[in-house]
Amino acid sequence: MGITRKPAVPNSIDDFILGAPDAAPKASAAPVPTPVPTVAAAPVRAPQAVESKAAGRKKPISLTIAPDLLQRLDRVATRRGISRASAFALAVSNFVESEERGAQ
Repeated sequence: MGITRKPAVPNSIDDFILGAPDAAPKASAAPVPTPVPTVAAAPVRAPQAVESKAAGRKKPISLTIAPDLLQRLDRVATRRGISRASAFALAVSNFVESEERGAQ
């Protein structure tokens, strides 16, 4: 494979569109209107997620778990129609509540 020059970049979207092979005006076609100058748009920001009060307090964690237990958890989560993270949160919540009831 040989080294080639980088293709020229069009100055605007209008130049790009008008440079397409099928954009050439036909002899009997109406004249192509002059492109309207474009204005640089402000950068687009990703929408902010709306979080519930509980979601705002959640903390990411990392853990190691046996592969067979993870498979079992995934099967249960799928059967219940919840995510793996929700299944972990539910399991931990049930465990903590059970332990707290037993400690009283």
